[in-house]
Amino acid sequence: MNLFKLLESNTIFQTHWLTLKDDEVVMPNGSTGHYGYVERHDGIGLIVKDGEYIYLVTQPRYPTNRLFLQLPFERKESDETFDNAASRCAEEELGIKAKNIVHIGESYADSGLSKQKIHFYSAEVDKHLASRSDPSEVLEKKKVKIKDLTDLIMKGKIEETHSVAGIFYFLNS
Repeated sequence: MNLFKLLESNTIFQTHWLTLKDDEVVMPNGSTGHYGYVERHDGIGLIVKDGEYIYLVTQPRYPTNRLFLQLPFERKESDETFDNAASRCAEEELGIKAKNIVHIGESYADSGLSKQKIHFYSAEVDKHLASRSDPSEVLEKKKVKIKDLTDLIMKGKIEETHSVAGIFYFLNS
């Protein structure tokens, strides 16, 4: 069932990472209007368990000009499965060969802005590798006690929405 009827779609801006669209649509109430949104590849958020700890990363984010403590994330490439993207994320973002990779949940990144979905996975450390991170990314791996995760969220130390959702799925799976 389509709630909206597309009349015209225009690409405003496009990069390797996103496409900005402006669509003219008939709204569910029958009125006509424009809807701007962002197209992005679906991604994965990964929780890698190491005993009583998990790994997070700190990463600077340009739009907020702030450093965030968050889950490692990776976009799913069109030629790979979500499971493979999770495995690649562990290697590239954390320098870890993961095992027991399990899908634990998914959520829309921002349903009013995009149809991008984040798929959350949990895994365990199989072995540590040399990190193969993208040289343009500034990541620092952090080992955090599982029992401290809720407190870190409640105190605003973990405040990035995808990370909060992924940790919720992890703690309740």
